[in-house]
Amino acid sequence: AVDIVGWTPGKAVPGLEKDSIDAVYISSGTAAVLGPKGLKAALKEAHRVLRVKGQVFLFREGPSNALPEFAPALFTESQSKEEDDMNFLELAPVRRQKKARAVTLPPELRRASSA
Repeated sequence: AVDIVGWTPGKAVPGLEKDSIDAVYISSGTAAVLGPKGLKAALKEAHRVLRVKGQVFLFREGPSNALPEFAPALFTESQSKEEDDMNFLELAPVRRQKKARAVTLPPELRRASSA
């Protein structure tokens, strides 16, 4: 099933939890209306709600299909295509590894392991 959800810049989409959706589609018209700051906010929200194997489908008008400068921290480019004045990018979310917590051994084990 496909659910179409509207989004307002600066607001989380009600009911969409982290890692809860498979795909985000951003049309060229939407990208133009959002402008650079709004597109950045939209891609950040998309990154938050996408599942690990989710995808963003981004269409933009213009001569370049390059990722916006902030996007490589959030997405890798799976595929791109440029035709006439329209660009298509398929993006996969980058997931950061959680930092391992340091484990402190009790004093009696520290002495035993250093012997």
